[in-house]
Amino acid sequence: MYISTLSADEWEGVYNPGREIVHPSLNQIEQAILALDNDNKTLVMLAADEDHWLGVAGGGEIGVYLVTVTEVDTFYLAVTPDALAGDVWIVAGG
Repeated sequence: MYISTLSADEWEGVYNPGREIVHPSLNQIEQAILALDNDNKTLVMLAADEDHWLGVAGGGEIGVYLVTVTEVDTFYLAVTPDALAGDVWIVAGG
């Protein structure tokens, strides 16, 4: 399976022009994820097709990322055993 579309938000106040890249390269995927700042760049979506996608949110100073994957109504959440204790606020999609 390959990535057909990369979508990333780019908030300017309450406006999100976002961006979309068809058939992104690995470099473009890496750069989009590394650009996440938990402020105006909060979410990167990688889609293989309409039913299969991976979402990455977070980043910024907290250095925490939320990763979700779906396959037709089934959601998975990636966590790490050495995650921060307590509450962490992640802005995703504005």
